[in-house]
Amino acid sequence: MAGTAEWRFAESAKAGRKIRISGRLWMNSLDALAVAAKEGAGIVRVSSWQVEADIGAGGLRRILADYEPPPTPLHLVFQPSRLASAKTRVFVDYLVERWRAIDPFGAHPGAAS
Repeated sequence: MAGTAEWRFAESAKAGRKIRISGRLWMNSLDALAVAAKEGAGIVRVSSWQVEADIGAGGLRRILADYEPPPTPLHLVFQPSRLASAKTRVFVDYLVERWRAIDPFGAHPGAAS
């Protein structure tokens, strides 16, 4: 049914719960949903990196932190070569620097301790 979706929450390493949600605002862009939440339209479920700055600045806050799914591994794969473009090298260096600042065991930047 249009306007209805399901969010899944982890209750433990082996168990979870599905919750049907509905709302008046639906978008196919998580960035747009995050902006809408920041403007007071409701809650949104997005990756922490998408809202890291807003959480740090106090524009958004995390809720239901106890039910967050485990982090999803993310890998950067590319062919290192002397023929690689400078843009590719700058992008790879940027990602490596950013990812080193994130706790590999799942702590989210800007999260309350």
